[in-house]
Amino acid sequence: MKINTVQTYNNNKSSVSPNFTGRHLNGSELRKLGTASIFTSTGLQSANFASGGSNVMLMLSGLLLGATGMTLNVVSMFIKNGTRLKLQKNIDFFKAQNVEQAANFAEQNFKIKHFDVNDLDTANWINNGLTNFSNRFQGETYMPSKISLKKFQGEKLADADAFYNAGKDIICFNENSYVNIDTKLKLLIDLALEVFTGQKEHLPDIIQRYIEKPNSFTNPQKLALCYALSNKIEMPLQILHNKPELTYEMIENPSAKDFGGKIQYNEFGALYHEMGHMLDYKGQSMAGKLYKKLTNQLHFRKEIDQMPIRSYAKTSQNEFIADTVAGMLNEDTYPQPMINLFNKLTSIRIPAAEKKDR
Repeated sequence: MKINTVQTYNNNKSSVSPNFTGRHLNGSELRKLGTASIFTSTGLQSANFASGGSNVMLMLSGLLLGATGMTLNVVSMFIKNGTRLKLQKNIDFFKAQNVEQAANFAEQNFKIKHFDVNDLDTANWINNGLTNFSNRFQGETYMPSKISLKKFQGEKLADADAFYNAGKDIICFNENSYVNIDTKLKLLIDLALEVFTGQKEHLPDIIQRYIEKPNSFTNPQKLALCYALSNKIEMPLQILHNKPELTYEMIENPSAKDFGGKIQYNEFGALYHEMGHMLDYKGQSMAGKLYKKLTNQLHFRKEIDQMPIRSYAKTSQNEFIADTVAGMLNEDTYPQPMINLFNKLTSIRIPAAEKKDR
């Protein structure tokens, strides 16, 4: 059982399970966790070649020469893949009463003309998340051209919960993911309770609310809880494995940026992960993206294994970037080496959240 998202400009991914033994879980249980709580992503096939190589400029030159005989041309390789929209600086979320209202809200506020989401709860969840996302950038940001909810077909997408397709500029969510969502959550909650034995205060209150009244949660809220729990479980375990002298309190201290920090419940993590892929793709040219990937490949692999992040985020630069975007939008606290690596790999910069009056 997997919790997956797919991003289509990185196709060379291998399944990676946690290879550490946590304080409360053995190796087999952690592998079970890796299967239960992985969000993936897939995207544009043309970046498939960029999996290694030492002569970066030679590889780029080869791509550009090849592009002249295809639909792409050399000039287009150096132009950003997207243009920032200028939306309202502050959008007030409106909870639609039907899917038509939700589609109109998406078009009027986010310029999304193809909003093919026939489940009202999912449509409102998406629009609420996009509202928060747009307001964070004060309306000057990128948006996908299309968003849809459908039943994924085929072996490649069977286990995916969502994907961003850069070529079609669409974010799709898998309606099939809702079928066994309560079973997924039960497994993750059981793992969380085992991980935090004697440390239940570290579990967010929302878990207790779900345990008491699961039917009060919508399907997209349950999906979001799966995403949040996978972070909540894996990150402290990886930190504690590498630094057994630490405690959960030390890890979750907001000022503890040297080795970790607070990971909060993220209501829109699954959506923000895909928006992270979109930002990374649209915010730079294809040549720029490939150059960064190639020049940082060895550095990424060296640095990433020691970082306390979800296992799937370690499988590629694209997944690391998307997961970190989701966390930054959630105001999670990351160690400084992780921030440095993120800034090296991508041109994305997340504006600081506005301080709320207390």
